[in-house]
Formats: sequence, C-alpha cells, structure tokens
Amino acid sequence: MCGEINSLEDIEIICEKALEQKDVDIVDMNQITVEHLKDYIQHLEEMQFKAATVSRNIASIRSFFQFLQKKETE
Repeated sequence: MCGEINSLEDIEIICEKALEQKDVDIVDMNQITVEHLKDYIQHLEEMQFKAATVSRNIASIRSFFQFLQKKETE
C-alpha cells in the first residue's frame, strides 16, 4: 500500500507520473479534460490508495479549479 498524500508536491509527483504513462503533455490548465481526471483517479486506485485518499484528492482538485475559475472572473 502506498503512503498518504501529504502535500501539493505529492499530488504533483503523482500527476506527472500518471501523465508520463499516458504520454500526455499538458502545458495549460485549459487543456485538462474530464478524461485526464478520470485517468488520474484510476491511477490513484491502481496505486491502491484508500477511498478516503482518492476522495480527498478529488475534493482538492475541485477546489483548485473553483479557485482558478474565480480568479478568471475577477
């Protein structure tokens, strides 16, 4: 079983590894699709993270995108 995700850096490392496996090169947040997010969640599940950890990641991603959306409208 993998360790817990404790920081933004941990999430970034996991995202980079997941994207490398898919040969995806995202350079802009607007390029991220629902499929990318589904692949990321599947990757976390394959790494055998607990459901609570996956849920926290989803909540963090949702909050981050809401933050970005709010910043765009300011």
